[in-house]
Amino acid sequence: MKIQRALPGLGRRERTAACLVALSYLDGLGPATLRRCHVEHGAEETWFDILAGRPDRVVPIVDLAARGRPDLPSALVTQARRRDPVGDLGRQAGPRRQVLVHGDRGYPERLLADQAAPAVIFAEGDLGAVEGPSVAVVGTRNATLAGRAVAEAMGEDLAQVGVSVVSGLALGIDGAAHRGALRAGGAPPVGVIASGLDVVYPRRHAHLHSEISTLGLLLSETPAGERPNAWRFPARNRIIASLSDAVVVVESRVVGGSLHTVEEALVRGVQVLAVPGHPSSPAA
Repeated sequence: MKIQRALPGLGRRERTAACLVALSYLDGLGPATLRRCHVEHGAEETWFDILAGRPDRVVPIVDLAARGRPDLPSALVTQARRRDPVGDLGRQAGPRRQVLVHGDRGYPERLLADQAAPAVIFAEGDLGAVEGPSVAVVGTRNATLAGRAVAEAMGEDLAQVGVSVVSGLALGIDGAAHRGALRAGGAPPVGVIASGLDVVYPRRHAHLHSEISTLGLLLSETPAGERPNAWRFPARNRIIASLSDAVVVVESRVVGGSLHTVEEALVRGVQVLAVPGHPSSPAA
C-alpha cells in the first residue's frame, strides 16, 4: 500500500497536533505510550510508520506489544487507515477550545515538567486558571450530606481568596466543591474530565460542565466524541495532582479514585490533607 507522507494545508505545528490527535483515537495507545511516541519517535513519524504498516519501527509500540499485546501493532495499522488526521484535528474545534501539544507554546507550565505529562491535551476556557494557586478537592461519589456541605464551603472559601479549585467534575464531593467555587465568583475553577470536551459526563453535571467551561477551564486528554472508558479515570487523576499545590480529601472509601489521586500527589511531592470525620463512618 502506497502511503502519501503528507498532510496538505498544515504547518509543522499543526501536522504534529493532527498526528497526535489521530493517535489519541487509536484503541490500545494509552497516555504513557503516546507520550513516548511523541518524545522519542516523533508524532508524525509514528503516525506514518503505523499507516505504512511498519509499527515495528516505533520502539514504544514494540515495547508495548512485547508486554503481552502481540496483536496490538496490526490492530493499530487497521485503525489508523480508517482515520483522517486533518479531519480529527478539525473535530476538536469549538468556541474557546484549544489543542495543546507538549513542548509547544501555550501548554500549561504546571504540566510541562511532569514525568507523565500528556503528549496532547484539550482545553476549553481560560488557561490562566492554571497559572495561579490551586487546590484539588476530591472525594467519594457517594458522599454524605455533611461531606458535600464541607466540600461546597471549602470550594467557596478557596475561590474567594483567589485559589482555583481543581477537581474531576464527578458526582459527590467533586461537584460540591465546584458548586461552591462557582458561587464565590472568585478564582476560576478547573475541571479535569475523562471524556472528550463535547461529552458531558456525568449527565447530571451538564450545568456544571457548561459553567466551568465558561467561567473557568475544562481540560482533558481524551479527544472529542469519546466517552470516558474506565481506564481514563485513574489516568485523569495524575493530571489533577500535577495541577495542584495541595490535594484535600473530604470523604473517601478505602479504595477509589480519590485515594488514587492521593497516590499521584504523593509521588509528585504535592501536600495531601484530609477532612476528619466520625470514626465509625466508612468514608472518614
